[in-house]
Amino acid sequence: MNPWIRPEKPLVIAHRGYSLVAPENTILSYRRAIEAHADMLEVDINLTSDGELVMIHDYRLERTTNGTGLVYEHNLSDLRLLDAGYHFKPYIPKICIPTTEETFQLAQEAGILVCFEIKGSDSLQAKIIAEKLMTLFKKYKAFDWASISSYFPDAAEVARKICPELIITRERLPDDSPFDLKEAIKQARILNSPIMLSDFHTLDKNVIDGLHQANIAIWSWNPFKKEEIDQVIAFGTDGIMGDNPEVARKAVDAIIV
Repeated sequence: MNPWIRPEKPLVIAHRGYSLVAPENTILSYRRAIEAHADMLEVDINLTSDGELVMIHDYRLERTTNGTGLVYEHNLSDLRLLDAGYHFKPYIPKICIPTTEETFQLAQEAGILVCFEIKGSDSLQAKIIAEKLMTLFKKYKAFDWASISSYFPDAAEVARKICPELIITRERLPDDSPFDLKEAIKQARILNSPIMLSDFHTLDKNVIDGLHQANIAIWSWNPFKKEEIDQVIAFGTDGIMGDNPEVARKAVDAIIV
């Protein structure tokens, strides 16, 4: 039986940390998610020009920082000088881009689960990130509490070859298309993934029941409002990945089995 199938008590997964109350993919955002009693952090990794791994969703800097250009055009020292909360309202000063290793250290100390999403501007970068990420998985003995996901399946495959014990969450592709159950199961099985991740708008009870019958868990991505969270719980989701982990926590804790 797949231990990730748990509709009776779905995981509360903080998307980019508690990004509603603190700048996304920052240590502060991760700490706020931990304080809100999320079960898991979902975090994003990009690559610097000097081969370091950093926590930022976009491969460009403009949306979340006061920097410009591509992440991989800047070295770690320069990126650390940027303001990672520059566009966040209300403004919170002195927020920098964390390294991936700092995120491992925080998660290990807090005892929280983490899903590391491998980003990068293209497949080649994603594969480099995957290789470097597995070094950190080994260093921190993270296989019991951390997993990966990626829109680049070949990068996930690189990581799996290095670390066969790795848990991979399969991002359904294309993620904005109507849910094709047969294709989703195929995508999950290609990577031997026990978990599928999909936009909550594409899900219903029949889809989730079908995945469970195939022994695949499903995480619903970014239901935000209470009624949306309640809906995916009613459908039988195994994880609620969103920007509002505090509301999700209350909803899950209110489940009567």
